[in-house]
Amino acid sequence: MKLFVRVMEIGEAAALAEPLPAALEAYAAAPRDPATLRERRAGLLLAARLYREVAGRPLPPLAFGERGKPTPTEGTLSFNISHAHRLVAVAVGEGELGIDLEPYLTATPERAARLSRRLSEGEAALLAAAPDKERAVLEAYVRKEAQAKRDGRGLSVLYEMDSTLPPRYEARPRDAEGEEYYLAVY
Repeated sequence: MKLFVRVMEIGEAAALAEPLPAALEAYAAAPRDPATLRERRAGLLLAARLYREVAGRPLPPLAFGERGKPTPTEGTLSFNISHAHRLVAVAVGEGELGIDLEPYLTATPERAARLSRRLSEGEAALLAAAPDKERAVLEAYVRKEAQAKRDGRGLSVLYEMDSTLPPRYEARPRDAEGEEYYLAVY
């Protein structure tokens, strides 16, 4: 099963000249906060670009799931988007997809302690052996969020996900400032 992933600076993606289906134009314009609006639009433009490159045609009409996840109504390809800090990431492939991206700069001891309280025994055992606990907890959280996004059930089920399951794809991209991120796709 093929999977295509693209990561880009948000400003660069927001400048893409890519047509969006009418349903996505409305979805892109929904946030009232200018930063969220820019991030969402950048993700959708990058998704439309990558989908066209992979499928050889524009994004088809979309249906929106119970929690707002857009899904193409035609064909076997789907997509998922994540944006964080300065980067946006998109995955396009067959079947349901979930992607998440977080900068390591958010891997603080306080956040690690908060997130660690919600880990399974298997996850806790893996993290106990990790040389950098803060980074390991952030990576576990990213894997959980990517799985929750794949399932389309939202973040309320985040802690039901198992971060010990290997992702279909993972990477550690850097933004233009050199900041490192962790990215996982399920």
